[in-house]
Amino acid sequence: MTPRGILGWAAAAWMGCGATPALGQNLLLNESFENPAFTGSHRQYWAPSLGVPHWTVSGSGNIVIHRAPDAGIDTGNSTFNFAHHGDNYLDLSGTGSQATISQSFATGIGQTYELSFWIGASNGQLPAATIGVRLDGANNLLNTALTPTAPGVNIAWTLQAFTFVADSPTTTLSFQGLSRYDDNASYVDSCSVVLVPAPGAACLIGLAALVGVRRRR
Repeated sequence: MTPRGILGWAAAAWMGCGATPALGQNLLLNESFENPAFTGSHRQYWAPSLGVPHWTVSGSGNIVIHRAPDAGIDTGNSTFNFAHHGDNYLDLSGTGSQATISQSFATGIGQTYELSFWIGASNGQLPAATIGVRLDGANNLLNTALTPTAPGVNIAWTLQAFTFVADSPTTTLSFQGLSRYDDNASYVDSCSVVLVPAPGAACLIGLAALVGVRRRR
């Protein structure tokens, strides 16, 4: 088969597989709470607040952004260090409230996405199910409470991952501290939402490989 014939066959087959949007891009912004930059060990954001770029603090009370290693230096406690990524991480317990921090992002109805993030705790209190996580579109897509791992010398960050099928052009991710006191055991960092490869994406990879083999022949 000629190269032109191969490409024509591949295009027809690809149309049968169905087109897939770009993959791998994180749909969340300021996903590690690095902005705004500040000096010192922490900064509080009282609801209602838009002080953390791309995130909304709502409900009652506050959330805290810790800066490491300053937080560990300020407290004299190494289990306040280190952030999973960058310098900052989110402390949902605030000063003993149940505030919510959320971000909305564009999604395609019927498409599958993966939400992932890392959670941790200091040794201030025994870890409990104090990290509330929700995904909401036209309906509720996820509603769970998570328990972080107890720290060693430093924060023991653990990965959490969930898949969901979007049912709305916009989906909202929300984190809420479920503790009623400042437990320093409800940390979140490195949040991500990415599109899960559809069958069409795998089909395209296979077609590209086949075309390459036929060209070499």
